[in-house]
Amino acid sequence: MFYSLYLFVILFNFSQNIQPSAWSQSLHIQNKYLVAFVGLPINFLINATYMLFYKQYFSSLNLNKAVYKKLNLLIFGNLFFCIIQFFIELIWPDRPFYFRLTVLFLTLLMASYPLFLMWKEKFENYFYILLGSLLLLIGFILSILATITNNYTNTRFDTDLTAVLGAVAEILLFNYAIQDMHSKNERALLIAEQEKKRLLFEEHVRLSADLHDEVGSTLTSIHILSKIIKNKIGFASAEFSNYATQLESQVGKVMQSISDIVWGFRSDLNTMEDFAIRLHEFLQQTLEPCDILYHINIQPGIKNLSLNNLQRTNLLLVFKESINNVVKYAEASKVDIILSDNKAFLEMIITDNGIGIKAEKLKTRYRNGLRNMEKRMLKLNGSFEINSIENKGTSLKFSIPL
Repeated sequence: MFYSLYLFVILFNFSQNIQPSAWSQSLHIQNKYLVAFVGLPINFLINATYMLFYKQYFSSLNLNKAVYKKLNLLIFGNLFFCIIQFFIELIWPDRPFYFRLTVLFLTLLMASYPLFLMWKEKFENYFYILLGSLLLLIGFILSILATITNNYTNTRFDTDLTAVLGAVAEILLFNYAIQDMHSKNERALLIAEQEKKRLLFEEHVRLSADLHDEVGSTLTSIHILSKIIKNKIGFASAEFSNYATQLESQVGKVMQSISDIVWGFRSDLNTMEDFAIRLHEFLQQTLEPCDILYHINIQPGIKNLSLNNLQRTNLLLVFKESINNVVKYAEASKVDIILSDNKAFLEMIITDNGIGIKAEKLKTRYRNGLRNMEKRMLKLNGSFEINSIENKGTSLKFSIPL
């Protein structure tokens, strides 16, 4: 923004020195205040906007406070001299030439200090900024020399040409420096993001290994001990045997949950084909002991589609909840699972041929496990639909955006 303001002020200054023509007539306003301002005062304003750009450019480099203080003093100093010189132009229009020349050199001196500061501090990309500023400075010095020559020798050298050429060179170099800085910042952000992902992946691997090795092995031991206790007790104590059975069941559930969490962390198992394999493993464990037939149909075009951890975990959990409901309530003999894509959505449809769900129970869906399924889909910005016909079966459709 400050660089654009700086260019606008320079353009406005040069436009007032162009000889009036058909296309430039609108730029020339014959007003004594405007004429006074576009003389020497505007040079101080150019300096101020120029230093505002410097300050903004340097702000991304984490400079020390001393540099900012110097730039702030220069900015306010130039604005102060701009106002003072404007009133001098109005009050003392016929001042001697040497006075004007002194003010010109003052503007050059104030514009030169940031260049010295840049050379001293060796800011990033300082070479391009320094070279552009030096070319502009040389152009203005040559313009001043042309003005002095015209004044003392009655010649008619173009006093703006070298300044314009210097400004064009500076603009080209400044733009290159700005673009280069943006490119470096983008590369740095990309590298930082990649490093963040790498560290996150390593943390996932570590957590999954810890869960598997430490918690998993402990739970396995507890599960084995619970079976031994159950067998040792036998029929001697029905109450203790019942407790042992419950312990075995609860530990088994926790082991399965740990297994799901570890699987969710596995970034190397993120394709739809891997997901389908996981579903098949669960179906084997759950439906085969109940003599319920099942079939998984995965659309070939989505086998290599990647899912993130959140998508995989939530889809697996709603799938397991759906299959458990089939086992507990549906009285079904067959379950069909379809994985496909529908435009910009991934769809998982689970259909059984069971007894269905009564209409009055569907109205109270938020009082059972169906509510949790809907919440999980909302986490993924997806949707959940249920269609059921009594004595014909139930179909659940889960959709998430790709």
